[in-house]
Amino acid sequence: MIHEPERRQQLVDSCRMLYERGLITGSAGNVSIRLAEDCYLTTPSGLCKGFLKVDDLVVVNGAGQRLAGRHQPSSEYDMHSAIYAVRPDVEAIVHAHPPNATACSVAGRSLATPILTETILTIGEIAMAPVALPGTAEVAASLQGLIAKHDAIVLAHHGAVTCGPDLASAYQRMEVLEHTAHIYWIATMLGGAKALPDLTVEQLLAKKLAHPVSTLTLPSTCNKAPRPYNKRFSAHISKDQAPLTDELLEALVASVLQEVKVKCTESRR
Repeated sequence: MIHEPERRQQLVDSCRMLYERGLITGSAGNVSIRLAEDCYLTTPSGLCKGFLKVDDLVVVNGAGQRLAGRHQPSSEYDMHSAIYAVRPDVEAIVHAHPPNATACSVAGRSLATPILTETILTIGEIAMAPVALPGTAEVAASLQGLIAKHDAIVLAHHGAVTCGPDLASAYQRMEVLEHTAHIYWIATMLGGAKALPDLTVEQLLAKKLAHPVSTLTLPSTCNKAPRPYNKRFSAHISKDQAPLTDELLEALVASVLQEVKVKCTESRR
């Protein structure tokens, strides 16, 4: 297994960045990276990705069978396995729940329209997969026919998946996808998103093919604790607390409801 300690840290860092930027919440999302032939490192099931430690990660084979690690691998690893099987050029995969991109799918809005030069150069065309039940083989099946030609796929009413020649590239594509969706949403409110000219798109795609994404490096975030959502319950969160438990969620909900109640009372006075 080549560079496994380094790749473990990269995977943990990428999860923390996804969590801090609101691209995943709670135990949602999953990330994987290729270690060797038929050997992959992936995130565990049921743990908050923003608080993972390197020894929480799981080593699996191409079929998703656990080879090492104390936790169970993600229930959606079939999706990763399907991509690795079709794309030998892919070294890492990121599945997240980016709010804007997911909202577009919920509204039935495709992001395939080429509106930003950065999106074309970084991602190419954004595809959308049909609705599938999360945690089942339906998700992997919904990607068939899309995997070979797309580096970013929106999963209808679910989230999105991106892949790349390294973990930093796969992560960057997720950020660009969400940024694109956000601009598309604003443009729609302003009267509609206008597509780039066909010739410009062709030139950009040719440039993307001629100059594929270079190897990137994720900035280290291992010494930073994830930013809590609310200062009132930040005391409940510690660096050593990996899973976002039901009790913590209940505390968060209670805190928010109390704050709303106070604001409503004050507004009536």
